[in-house]
Amino acid sequence: MVFEGEKVMAMGSPLSQEKIMTVGIVSKVEPKAVISDVNINHGNSGGPLVNMNGEVIAINTFGDFTSQGGPGISGSVLISEAAKVIAEARNAFPFSKAPSNRRLPVVSHVPFPVDSLRLASEQDRFNEKPYNVSAVVSTGKFEVMVVTPIYEWWRSNRYQMELAKRTKKREARSGENSGAADPTRQMREWMSYVGGYAPMVTIQMAPKMGQTAGSLFGNILGAAASGYAGTAYRGNYRYEYKADFLYAEVLKDTIVVDDLNMFRSMVPRAFVSADWNGNYSMVDQARTGVVLMDPSVFAPVGGKAPKIHIKIFSVEKPDNPYEFDLPESTVNRVWEDFAAWRVAAGVQ
Repeated sequence: MVFEGEKVMAMGSPLSQEKIMTVGIVSKVEPKAVISDVNINHGNSGGPLVNMNGEVIAINTFGDFTSQGGPGISGSVLISEAAKVIAEARNAFPFSKAPSNRRLPVVSHVPFPVDSLRLASEQDRFNEKPYNVSAVVSTGKFEVMVVTPIYEWWRSNRYQMELAKRTKKREARSGENSGAADPTRQMREWMSYVGGYAPMVTIQMAPKMGQTAGSLFGNILGAAASGYAGTAYRGNYRYEYKADFLYAEVLKDTIVVDDLNMFRSMVPRAFVSADWNGNYSMVDQARTGVVLMDPSVFAPVGGKAPKIHIKIFSVEKPDNPYEFDLPESTVNRVWEDFAAWRVAAGVQ
């Protein structure tokens, strides 16, 4: 039984935290959902909504927050909606095979050292090529990036860093040194505890864009006809995503390794533009994939960089994955980026 005005608790485990608990009041009880003012953080969906008797009354599902003021509301699916699934699971339990006792990887409790980010920011030349996998090897119909906390901080702040360097040069010439333009002054140790610099490797896989088959064929014919007639050609170019992420596998020396997390998100893209050469348009959406890995996956084996093999499975070709090896320079750079963290975490 759930009633309006009842005090409830929501529990969850966001990626950067081990446990989060928030408290609120039931605002409304719908036939299939509970509406409350409990703060459901990112990563809390799927967790239980519990009453003061310790009973699970609903499953946290969504948050409806507004920038116009107020804490917003949260929606949780009533546990009665899951009763059938729970009953089926209980009936099947005696006949089910016990799960493996193999431990899955978890994000380390040791935060990524902020000082190492400062050191990276002070480099005159930051080599970002090893992170852009698609610029080095063929990755099929996906753009693949490997991101570490150091690279993520650098690419998020590279323009501010460049402006800061210019300001410092002018201050040096004038004999001043206010330090007001230094982005590193905004860095705080507590940011590592809210997931800003989690010690993990992110592999991003975004579908490539290109002309539709009809657009490409039509423009080839149009350009040929214009060339034959001796006139200028102004084409109509329609673009689409060339793939749709389904899931991915990461292998270390032929052995599939467990990820910390894997998720995909729908990315819509719509634009219409024109110039003297033609009209350009795109209305499409596709899923991009993100795989989070423990940095130990990139640890050297026998003094050499391990072979990291990636398989990307797409919606349109679920049985024919795009396969490639991460460049050795990428693997080595990832391991180097975690040097300071390995010392702090006691990882060899």
